[in-house]
Amino acid sequence: MRMRRILLLFGFMLAATFAVQATTMCLSQDSTATQRKTIYDPTNYSQVRTNLERASRKTFWQRFVERMRKPLIENSPENKFHLVGSVGLGYMSETGVMLSARAMGLYDRDINGPLDFPSIISVAANVSVTGFYAINIAGENYFTDGKNRLSYGVDLTSLPIRFWGLGYEAAKVNPRTEYTKKYHQAKARYLHHVVNNFWVGANLDFRYGYGGEFDPAGLEYLLQGGQSRRSATSAGVGLVAEYDSRNTRINTTKGVFVSILAEMRPEFMSNIDDNLWHITAVADMFQPVWQGGVLAIDLYGDLWSSATPWVFWPAIGGDNRMRGYYYGRYTDRKMLSAQAELRQKIYGPLSCCAWGGAASLFSSHKLFDFSELLPNGGVGLRVELGKSGRLRVDYGFGRKSNELVVSINEAF
Repeated sequence: MRMRRILLLFGFMLAATFAVQATTMCLSQDSTATQRKTIYDPTNYSQVRTNLERASRKTFWQRFVERMRKPLIENSPENKFHLVGSVGLGYMSETGVMLSARAMGLYDRDINGPLDFPSIISVAANVSVTGFYAINIAGENYFTDGKNRLSYGVDLTSLPIRFWGLGYEAAKVNPRTEYTKKYHQAKARYLHHVVNNFWVGANLDFRYGYGGEFDPAGLEYLLQGGQSRRSATSAGVGLVAEYDSRNTRINTTKGVFVSILAEMRPEFMSNIDDNLWHITAVADMFQPVWQGGVLAIDLYGDLWSSATPWVFWPAIGGDNRMRGYYYGRYTDRKMLSAQAELRQKIYGPLSCCAWGGAASLFSSHKLFDFSELLPNGGVGLRVELGKSGRLRVDYGFGRKSNELVVSINEAF
């Protein structure tokens, strides 16, 4: 009996042992299967890495803005010359799409002069497939005492342009024709600081104008306007007075700028058989009106004497004043214009503007006519480009006229 109990107990223990081992094996197999399921991953990590790199890659516009914001030469205590530049596209109906390149250098004066502006030199070039080109070199140098400065500039321009004739009536009724206008100018202005923001000085100016590649209709328009010559050269000397309280020279947000130039262009300094006189007056005001908003007002006058050849006459239009009119359609000896522009910062580098104004062209002050005032208005968008300025896109409209302008920095 005892032996049977021992054998039954041994059998029970053996069966329990086999049951435990079987359970362990099943659990081990389940764990291995679960582990295999966890370890198996169908994800293509190479593709994921490629997608992440593609998503983090900067767009062309982001790289362009970053490049424009970054100066070509960094400022440092050892390097007092600061250079910024940009390359981009511009547009006006007169020129078509144009490639624009510009560089501006700022250098310190190491003095405590009446203004905080540094000396500046700039070079700009524009060219388009229409045959248009414009090269501009300009600068403003403060001397060591800070109370004297020299401004200078050279402009070389060639522009295939439409032509309706000379004067207000011709622009209204004549069919258009075309010619090529060449205009070269070199100027220098020396100013002395008198008191506060007031400067006085002398101005020297040389100009060459030429009109070529006329068709018979264009030559007839010249004769109808009393002009037969197609080129002229003239130099002049004058007196200039300026008041300048602007906070910056480019993209101003506060201050006043007034400049009046009166010059004589004697016969012996030109190939014109007469003495000429010329007056240019500019009055600009910039006033913050609320957060991010600036009201800018520009008054302008360009007045030439009656004997002035047509190649020197002022014209309405372009990318600064009376945006919305084709440059050169309305041209005469004297021009007056006024414009008011509200500029508003939107968000980050973006801002916008809206403007309105009017201008008049006339051959004599006795013939000024309010009924011939040309209205002007428009809207625009701005994109900050850091220290190199801002991209400007304007759409202007006038009397039976509208224009798109893509340029750099504010119109005034």
